[in-house]
Amino acid sequence: MAEQMSIQGVRPTSSDVKVKRWQTLGFGLFIHFGVYSAFGGEYKGKPVKHGYSEQIKMWADIPDEEYLKQAQAMTLEHFNPQEIVQLAKQAGMRYIVLTSKHHDGFCLWKTETTSYNSVENMAGQRDIVGELAEECARQGIKFGLYYSLVDWHAGHDYDHDNNNRISSDLAHYIEAQLTELLTQYGEIVELWFDMGYPTLEQSQRLKQLVAHFQPNCAINGRIWHNQGDFRTLGDNQIPAQALEGPWQTPASIYHETWGYRSWQVREDLTGKVTQLIQNLIAVRARGGNYLLNIGPKGDGSLVPFEREVLEAIGEWLRNHAHSLFGTSGIQLPAPSWGELTAKDNRLYVHIFDADRHDVTISGIANSVREAVLIESGETVAVSDDHKELTFSLPEDVQNLGVRTIQVTLDNYLLVRPDHRTRATSMSGEQLKNYYRYVDSGNYTTLQRINTKKEIYLETDANDVSVTIQGQARTDKLYRLQVGTEYYDIIGSNLIGSTYGPFQVSDRLTPLILTSHMPYEDLDVKIDRIDLQFNCETV
Repeated sequence: MAEQMSIQGVRPTSSDVKVKRWQTLGFGLFIHFGVYSAFGGEYKGKPVKHGYSEQIKMWADIPDEEYLKQAQAMTLEHFNPQEIVQLAKQAGMRYIVLTSKHHDGFCLWKTETTSYNSVENMAGQRDIVGELAEECARQGIKFGLYYSLVDWHAGHDYDHDNNNRISSDLAHYIEAQLTELLTQYGEIVELWFDMGYPTLEQSQRLKQLVAHFQPNCAINGRIWHNQGDFRTLGDNQIPAQALEGPWQTPASIYHETWGYRSWQVREDLTGKVTQLIQNLIAVRARGGNYLLNIGPKGDGSLVPFEREVLEAIGEWLRNHAHSLFGTSGIQLPAPSWGELTAKDNRLYVHIFDADRHDVTISGIANSVREAVLIESGETVAVSDDHKELTFSLPEDVQNLGVRTIQVTLDNYLLVRPDHRTRATSMSGEQLKNYYRYVDSGNYTTLQRINTKKEIYLETDANDVSVTIQGQARTDKLYRLQVGTEYYDIIGSNLIGSTYGPFQVSDRLTPLILTSHMPYEDLDVKIDRIDLQFNCETV
């Protein structure tokens, strides 16, 4: 009976093999390093307090010749790829993404497209991309690249929104540079485009270029026009709930900057580590990847505080990695006191609220075989009251703001969705809404849209007919689905008409409304849904 009245508990990953492989990485190191690092957030002896420090050339309006002079003075004597990759692995990270070229247009590899690069115009004369790529391969960690579509050196004017259009000449220049990056540095696991305002055709062309040279490379959403393999959210953004489709949160240790800033306040190491660990858990529980940034100094050395942060995260992950990697979020709302992840017959209960002596989870259809607190190895007492599981916690056991219970279940995780009904009529507010982010070509057009409405019908009927009351966009094509059967309906016919009968094969059957256009909002208001059940037997 429990299985008939429940659904698979873990949230599914992508059906695309490439994207699924990218999703399993889970946690990566972002590195912002370039000429801007040597300025350290200062110009002419004064801190530049507007904007991110990696964009200091624009915010301080630094002349081209002064910026180049700073580049030419960079000896890179403390840039140590081996040290960086070792630290990333020690932190529990699975991949590295390096800024190959930021908005300033300065390239960190030996490119034939311009002499404005780290081999020809830095004192250190080093191919930074190549050295880090080789070290990642040597130590067995995946390697990815950031690439800015904005290029002040190649002709773009300053735009505080970085929404510059791309001329045909610059498009050829970008393609030549990307061809070098995609063909000379081994396997690229992720290409992280940033900013700019390409046309749809330009975005499609870039996607084709990456697919041609690196078919296993996942492309982020800032290729724009919804052409990416996964969506990059806003800086440090953690969605309030799980999103449709694969996504990633780019995160900075300090929200004020990504590139090195000499005068950045660095304090409360424990508090910072606690915050970042909880953010990592939240992102993983809601289905995303977490890309955490460091900003080395101009000489290539790592900031001690940033090193200590990564080391502390890695220390915590040594006992907790199995609760976050290889796991998925679950098909229940996040509790107010923490997050939930799962894999097969294991449920991981992550508790952030230090004052909690017990926590309750509703909707789990399984029985519990064992519950153990990861931090201490102690057994956790569990009570089961009508599928409400309550875990009673031992006193004073906490590690960096988190307590995690490893729960062994009697079978693969099954849950009873909270959005279900036995009624023959329901309001639109009872349906669960699903969301994703889409764009119209640049960062300022990024918006969240409603992609799906869903409710589970709890019934013994053989079939059901459905009538929707409300408002819909008359020219939009909708899909109304019950179980595995569906109707494709134009919006002008969706409201007020009866559709069905749909065959009901399970006692808990989903009713779903979606759009045929995955990157458009449903644009529908449902006041009421009426159901007509047929329980006749033959």
